[in-house]
Amino acid sequence: MIGELTFTVANRTGKSFLGQAYCTHPFKIAPVGEHPENPTLYLMIRSSSPGVLDNDHYKINIHLNSGSRLHLQTQSYQRIFKMDNGARQEMVVNLAAKSYFCFIPHPVVPHENSRFYSHTVINMAEESRLVWGEIITCGRKLSGEAFKFTSLHTILKIYNGDRLIFKDQLLLCPGTTRLQNLGLYEDYSHQANLVLLPAGPDAATLLELVQEYFLKINNVAVGLTEIASNGILIRILGTSGEQLFSCLQEISALLLENIAGSEILLSPEK
Repeated sequence: MIGELTFTVANRTGKSFLGQAYCTHPFKIAPVGEHPENPTLYLMIRSSSPGVLDNDHYKINIHLNSGSRLHLQTQSYQRIFKMDNGARQEMVVNLAAKSYFCFIPHPVVPHENSRFYSHTVINMAEESRLVWGEIITCGRKLSGEAFKFTSLHTILKIYNGDRLIFKDQLLLCPGTTRLQNLGLYEDYSHQANLVLLPAGPDAATLLELVQEYFLKINNVAVGLTEIASNGILIRILGTSGEQLFSCLQEISALLLENIAGSEILLSPEK
């Protein structure tokens, strides 16, 4: 099944709103913001499907007009079911000047014998800002399906104009590589990534705040680094999808609250 979702976020007098929107089964898009006066638009991607099925092909296109602001959410964990051929998702996000986009989806849960490929391209204009998260689980661990999926391949490319400023590629094939070996997941079973672009002039200070945050978090391994084009990358290994999901939400709020000049522009829904 080919599922398509395309929508545009526009800005009028400092307030963001949903402009044009088009979707096919199984997608729907719904507003979830509680306060109409909030200048940031809050939307949720909803799906009538129980998860990603064999031969599914999802196409998602998002465009943010100049000055618009969007927090995008997902409905629930993305389950990837048993497959013979595999499934794929292609996502393109275009951020116009001075726009802001935050997307921290629920964790991906690849079931036994599943195959999934995801390719995401994000195009950023000058003075736009991006917060992008991703969480990948080992599968249904409590059902004895830890690392029993066939393959999971994700690619993220971020451009500033025509220049590639960040690329991340992850390929997991438990059948050919024992992912819990030394130097890989070891005793952990879940992985989370968070990208912030740009971080502003105080990237080092922001990393210190994140370090202080993780001093209070147990059962995780964390890596922090500055990346090209004044960005921050955070990678986390853990044992619980819910814990990592909460971490990414809290860290993104912490970062945005401490970026100079972003208190109103990037304020979370309250």
